[in-house]
Amino acid sequence: EESTDGESDDDSTRSKPHKHVPTWARGETLQNALRKQQAVDPSHFFNMAASSCDLHDIFVASSKPFKRRTSSQNWSQDLTTYNERQKYRQEMGFTPPK
Repeated sequence: EESTDGESDDDSTRSKPHKHVPTWARGETLQNALRKQQAVDPSHFFNMAASSCDLHDIFVASSKPFKRRTSSQNWSQDLTTYNERQKYRQEMGFTPPK
């Protein structure tokens, strides 16, 4: 596939320097870790029912006041219900993490 500057994707990828990839993030080590995670429900790590977050908790070093959030942050209409989350967990075959 050609990019807009006339170079193919293969050519542009080869000319860029490669970043160091740690051993835990490649090969069989990575594959084993991914296999262990594939049946773990992400809601054990992420709050799937969160309607918002406190930006002060995330950006503790920020000294600037945050602008008032507008309707774009109002996700109440988009949240999944308890029954939808349970159905998803069942369909995905999720199990608790070990």
